[in-house]
Amino acid sequence: MLFFKHLDEQGWCIQSFDGVLCWESAPPDTIKHMPCPNYIQGSNPENFAERHCLRNGSWAFNHRTGQHETNYSLCGFTAMPVSRN
Repeated sequence: MLFFKHLDEQGWCIQSFDGVLCWESAPPDTIKHMPCPNYIQGSNPENFAERHCLRNGSWAFNHRTGQHETNYSLCGFTAMPVSRN
């Protein structure tokens, strides 16, 4: 189980679980990186997934799919479950 420190910073992207990884809060206009998961077959845990916190303090969102975006392309897979936030 993962625990996150609570960041009470206005304008930050909130901590969230995207269906694959748990992402900590992030300051606006930053890109967070996390090691690729080792529990998904074909994933390369030596590479990193990334998620973009926009200037407005929200995670990048794909209006076409209706989901928040996480880039898992360097992990060896791109499909992912529905984002919860």
